[in-house]
Amino acid sequence: MNRMPEGFCIDNTEVTRGVYFAWLETEPDISAQSAECLANDDFMPTCLTTGGWGLDRFLENPVGCVDWCDAQTFCEANGKRLCGAIGGGANPIDDYADPTASEWFASCSAGGENDYVFGNEYILQACYETLRDTWGSTAAGGFEDCVSPNPDYTGLYDMGGNLAEWEDSCDGTGGDARCRVRGGSFQHEGNGIRCDAGSTLTFPRTGTSDAVGFRCCAD
Repeated sequence: MNRMPEGFCIDNTEVTRGVYFAWLETEPDISAQSAECLANDDFMPTCLTTGGWGLDRFLENPVGCVDWCDAQTFCEANGKRLCGAIGGGANPIDDYADPTASEWFASCSAGGENDYVFGNEYILQACYETLRDTWGSTAAGGFEDCVSPNPDYTGLYDMGGNLAEWEDSCDGTGGDARCRVRGGSFQHEGNGIRCDAGSTLTFPRTGTSDAVGFRCCAD
């Protein structure tokens, strides 16, 4: 993890398949989930997990096909939290572009200085995005230009592209709430990988996609 000037720590990359599947092998306790997630009955990714493109291969790639509850429980079980509000807890749904409120946005934007993780000007294919004719994710942390130029925020990879990331920022408390996903994915390009690309990027709490993963934060 890297410590940000705002005082919290954040994972250097999205959580990888290898790390997530190692956690599954510990048989995590379903009953340890938060109240919003009591209907979630397992933590297994919903994508194909075996075969040529299965999640049991390419273990250095970020894990996708996990819902908000899977992501939150993983982070909590590992002594961290799903990135949300600076200081802990959920980030208000409308504060997605406030660097004094959102851990994820503060990290991506270098405290509000940059529009993209790599600066204010869009750099074609600096991150792993759809303009690379991608069919899925790639190894986490593999794009050295997809990082902040600000030395206080360096060392964070894939905050644009690769997989989008769940944020602890939802429009309600129930299982049918919609929660923010951040940073865009291999399905996005241009404005879709801006740090503030979040006004319409929400997803059902119980939804899953091969283009959505997560990273964790901590104090």
